[in-house]
Amino acid sequence: MKRKILQGRYLYHIFEEIGSGGASIVYKASYEDRDSNTQICAIKKLKNNPACNHSEPLPPEEIEKRFRLEIKALKKLAENQQIPNLIDCFKTPNHFYIVLEFIEGIVLSEDLIPEQPWDEIETVLFLEDTLKTLSCIHQLNLIHRDINPNNIIKRKKDNKMVVIDFGYVYTVNKPDQCSLPIPRNTVRIQVPGYTPSEVIHGQPQISSDIYSIGTIAIQALTGMTIEQVKKEREQNNNELILRRLLP
Repeated sequence: MKRKILQGRYLYHIFEEIGSGGASIVYKASYEDRDSNTQICAIKKLKNNPACNHSEPLPPEEIEKRFRLEIKALKKLAENQQIPNLIDCFKTPNHFYIVLEFIEGIVLSEDLIPEQPWDEIETVLFLEDTLKTLSCIHQLNLIHRDINPNNIIKRKKDNKMVVIDFGYVYTVNKPDQCSLPIPRNTVRIQVPGYTPSEVIHGQPQISSDIYSIGTIAIQALTGMTIEQVKKEREQNNNELILRRLLP
């Protein structure tokens, strides 16, 4: 089958689709750099009608706004080794594309196996690793808003946790301040079990990302599924008493 080719800063040869979410589709691709070396990359194509809080497609200007916000955030975070590097960005008459460093590893959702809890040391290392990255994000007055196991990759070469997909990134006025309410026609997120209520209702906070990381850590430490974690919260007035859940 003939590979699709995209022209940006480089000529990109697409191999296959490797991921799809509410707002984008991600492809694995290759290109030749300026030294004629073949490089592997990930190409993210923004959807024209992403999942959102209303049934009407987002206007083109809103999609372009999200495209520019994600690029701006990635450029700010360029020094962080646990966030994919931005390689290129471009648009065609029909789509917006973001080209990123390809992270070889395992998506965290594949490493959270029901009834197979992590030990305490592994869980603490996960928290230390991801919270350092979140701290970097938050110090730049950014909120990821979509932290969940599908947006964290355990990198093969060093087992470091890499945070991916800044398609829902949002800016706050100050690190310790809630953001302004999100406009009605902006895409909102709801990943059941991981997304806190303030994000669902369009008022994300810095602590929203930490809530999501904490939920993942509870899953890891207890071996519970996200459905079980949700049920436990609902039965205890949205609270979890961890010592009751440990195996």
